[in-house]
Amino acid sequence: YADMDGLPVMYVTDGQQYSDDRLGAMVTVMDNLIHEGKLRPMIAVFIDMRVNGANKRGELLVLNQKFVGFVADELTPVIDGQYRTSTDRMDRGMLGTSLGGLNSMWFGYAAHETFGRLGVQSPAFHAGDGRIAGLMEDAPKRDIDIFLTYGTFYDFGDHTERMLKILDAKGYDYGLEIVNEGHSWGNWSALLDDILLRFWPAE
Repeated sequence: YADMDGLPVMYVTDGQQYSDDRLGAMVTVMDNLIHEGKLRPMIAVFIDMRVNGANKRGELLVLNQKFVGFVADELTPVIDGQYRTSTDRMDRGMLGTSLGGLNSMWFGYAAHETFGRLGVQSPAFHAGDGRIAGLMEDAPKRDIDIFLTYGTFYDFGDHTERMLKILDAKGYDYGLEIVNEGHSWGNWSALLDDILLRFWPAE
């Protein structure tokens, strides 16, 4: 690490679950890909959504401008100040599932000047009265790279398909993985390698 510089950073909502070996197992996925020479060495910042024992994801991850401000204006400068990170926006990503997937797309809308890569897993685009679709449709095309995944079983397919039509109409180039899975960690963990390798493959 002492000899490294310019490391990409993935900010991960529900980080307490993505980092759990029994759920997301993301640390293991990253370590294996880096060890195999497939993924650039990188950093993940696992954001724990719990405050004093209460999970605040329902409040923080639904089109919440204050959460955008916290991550973009407060947390990111701390990470960049303490670690050997790249400050290129395309080396900075947001990853989440369900409401966290909605939040990732929200960051693409509201914080695209800071976060250039969006990992969007099983997004709950219906939350917040489904406003994210209209926001993305009405906004100018953002310079963002998106990898979107969802399952075919009870996984918000209709809402996601609407968003895909909007992305297509706006001319976005994005990654997409649709799997025969439900709204579960078996689905999400298995697709982490696809997301990471799209964003930061080893050169």
